[in-house]
Amino acid sequence: MKRIIVYLTIIIFSFNNISYANNLNNYFGIDKFICDKNADFDVFIECVEDKFIIQAKYKNSFDYRKDAINFLNINLIYSDLINEKLINNNKAYALYEQLINTDNEIILKDLENLILSSKCLDKNDFSVFINCINNEFRSYPIYQKNNLENKSRFEEMMFNLLMNINGNKIIFIDLNSQEIEFNNDDGFKYFELMLDKIAQNYFMNDGGIISAEEAITLVDKSEQIRNALILIIAIIAISYVASKVVPKVINKLTASSSSASTGSSSIATPANSYSYSQPGQFLPNLFRNAPSGSILRKTHFKRLLVSGRLGF
Repeated sequence: MKRIIVYLTIIIFSFNNISYANNLNNYFGIDKFICDKNADFDVFIECVEDKFIIQAKYKNSFDYRKDAINFLNINLIYSDLINEKLINNNKAYALYEQLINTDNEIILKDLENLILSSKCLDKNDFSVFINCINNEFRSYPIYQKNNLENKSRFEEMMFNLLMNINGNKIIFIDLNSQEIEFNNDDGFKYFELMLDKIAQNYFMNDGGIISAEEAITLVDKSEQIRNALILIIAIIAISYVASKVVPKVINKLTASSSSASTGSSSIATPANSYSYSQPGQFLPNLFRNAPSGSILRKTHFKRLLVSGRLGF
């Protein structure tokens, strides 16, 4: 049965940078949970939820309880992907293991290399592109560096996009209660819109978008805001190359058979990785040549750019 998914653009992110004790397995003490990993994934996650609820830290620590809820929400999305026959039981368990064992002390490597090593750069069909990104983005070091609340929002966005390309309709309801229907023919456009709405909500208060001066303060003080914005930049850059909306930048890309490394990332390197004719200039030129309405021209991304947080 086809479904209509209503995607509310009022999204709240956590600005807290909570230490997960190297990885979630250690942070939550999941190894101590007695749950059957041979069971169906949704049954396993129900068991994990039951174990969380009886823990003293779940009852007494707001931050721990919030993290546990976001952790469960991510895994419930994996369960929904099984129910929609988009992944199988084994894949869900693999995603779960990747989530709990990610080293949260990972050191971010060069963002340009991460983008140019993507397997999705030549996927200009939107359905193919989203499936590619969905298979890839969890291995990005910058995704792994994000906190659980941010990860949960990105997982929700990807789930909605996957549902759309499989025949379900997505309708945006923006802050003015205006509806925007997601059409697969305009997939890349609305993909950027979703990322834009996520980014904007880092700079929202009761009166709307906050001032540029406050935006600088937030970007400078919160690592988790920076991490989410950098992840958005990486994804939007890959989508721009795939959809060929930045020809001046794309013309300087050359494919080679050599592997592009992202350090401790587990990204699978494509048969043809890409290099830029002027090393270190891909992202500056991407910002410079982005379309006039691009989210990369928004104030918060410009502040992130000039802060030096992107490595250039």
